[in-house]
Amino acid sequence: FRDFYNLKTGDFTQKGIAEKFLIKWYKKVKHAEIKEMTTFAYTVKKHEPEILAYFYTNATNTCAESFNAKIQRFLISSFGIKNRDFFHFRIKKHFSPD
Repeated sequence: FRDFYNLKTGDFTQKGIAEKFLIKWYKKVKHAEIKEMTTFAYTVKKHEPEILAYFYTNATNTCAESFNAKIQRFLISSFGIKNRDFFHFRIKKHFSPD
C-alpha cells in the first residue's frame, strides 16, 4: 500500500491509474487472508472517494479537520454548560467572522 502513496498527485496521464492500483491491492489483500489487512482494506474502501480526490486534485480536508479541532478545544474549555442552546450560541459568537 505504501507504493500507492508514492504515485504523483495531480499528474495522472491516464484517468483511473489510482483506481486500478487500488483494485489490484484489494485483490492481494483478499488472497492474503490477513485479518488486520482486511480491516484496513475495508477502511480504505470506505474512504476511497476522499483518497482518490487527493490524487486527482491534491485537495485534502485539512481545513475541516482544523476547524473541528478548534471546536473540540472550545468544547473542553466550556465544560459544565448544561444549556445546549446557550452552548451553540457561544460557538456561533466565538467562531463567527463578525
